[in-house]
Amino acid sequence: MSSEDWAVIAEYLAILKPLKIATKRLEGRPEEGKYGAIWEVLLTMEWLLQHLEDSKLQHEHDEEPYLRIGCNLGWMKLDKYYTLTEDSPVYLASLVLHPAFRWPSVESQWADHPDWLERGKIAVRELWEEYRKLPVEQDTIPEQPTAARKTTDLDDFMASVRKLSTQRAPSAPPTRDEYAEWLSTSDPGDCLVDNPIQY
Repeated sequence: MSSEDWAVIAEYLAILKPLKIATKRLEGRPEEGKYGAIWEVLLTMEWLLQHLEDSKLQHEHDEEPYLRIGCNLGWMKLDKYYTLTEDSPVYLASLVLHPAFRWPSVESQWADHPDWLERGKIAVRELWEEYRKLPVEQDTIPEQPTAARKTTDLDDFMASVRKLSTQRAPSAPPTRDEYAEWLSTSDPGDCLVDNPIQY
């Protein structure tokens, strides 16, 4: 193989590596509240969409268009699935109810799309209203030690979004609404929570 062939292979690897990281992460261990938990889906898709957009721009002036075209087609397919998450508000609700993220993180990520935010807030509120009267079981969950793992760019992206959740929300209204209380309260240590199930 020529050096040009190896250079193309290296470019393919650079483009595909984040897809492998995301796939492995989302097939992870949801029972532990991370690595495959539903709250990770939207942020992982955001990260991948940005990666594919950056990769497409990086190859914008390549003589051969196949990398740019591949990145664009991948972005279009991923965007289609990202749009389908609007059909189920559970993706957004799981992120909003994660102590390390909440609405400030989502608002920051979607700042350029106020229409998404408005629809998302309505959908999460409707989901809450649908389930709020169900009885809550009070089982205790034993804390499991988590194994250390190698940090990836996706971890760095998630950490940057977490930092936005430390902003305090306005006070809760006088009538008791657990969702409203959740939105209006936070603890400074919430941004460090890795396992929302054990929170």
